[in-house]
Amino acid sequence: MKYHLIGDQGISMSGVKKILQSRGHLVSGSDLKTGGHDAKNITPDIEMVVRTSAVNPGSPGWIEIEAAEKLSIPVKKRSQILGEITLENKLIAISGMHGKTTTAALAGLVMIEAGLDPTVLIGEHIREFDNDVLRLGNSSYFVMEACEYDRSFLDFYPDILILTNIDLEHLDTYPGGLPEIVLTFKTIFS
Repeated sequence: MKYHLIGDQGISMSGVKKILQSRGHLVSGSDLKTGGHDAKNITPDIEMVVRTSAVNPGSPGWIEIEAAEKLSIPVKKRSQILGEITLENKLIAISGMHGKTTTAALAGLVMIEAGLDPTVLIGEHIREFDNDVLRLGNSSYFVMEACEYDRSFLDFYPDILILTNIDLEHLDTYPGGLPEIVLTFKTIFS
C-alpha cells in the first residue's frame, strides 16, 4: 500500500513512517521542515493520506487534505493509523498529561531487558533506541504513548493502560476543563 504522511517529520509521525516502511509499505511525506506542503504532493497512486493532529483547516498542510479529497483518497489521523497498526499487538499504552515519554521509555526498556522484545514508540529520541523514537521489536508487545490531545488516545485499544496523571491541559481540546478531561479519560477505561 502507498501512504502519504502530512507532517512526517513530527516525533510520532516519523515513528509511524518507519513502522509502515518496515511492513513493506511505500511512504511519501511532507512537512514544513522539509519544503512545506503542496497539493502536487498528492498523486493518484497514493492509497491513504495520514495527517498529524497539527494539520487542521487553515493550516499549511490542509491543502494536501483538500487535494486528497478531490482524488477520493481516504484521509486518517495519525492516531487512527496507530490504532489500526496496534490492533493485533498486545498494546501497553501510557497516557496522562505529564510523564508519558519517561514512563513509556522505562516500560519499554524494562521489557527489552526482560527479553520480551517489544516494539516501542515514544515522544522523544533516546540513546537506547539509537537516538530514535522507535524501537522495532519482534514480539507481539507494543509499548507507546497514548496522547490525550484532541482525544487521540480514544483511537487505541490497549490491553494495559498506564495513566500517569490528569491535569488541566489542552483546554483548546477540552473547553469544559477538568470535568471534561476526567470524563474523557473515563471513556478510555470503559
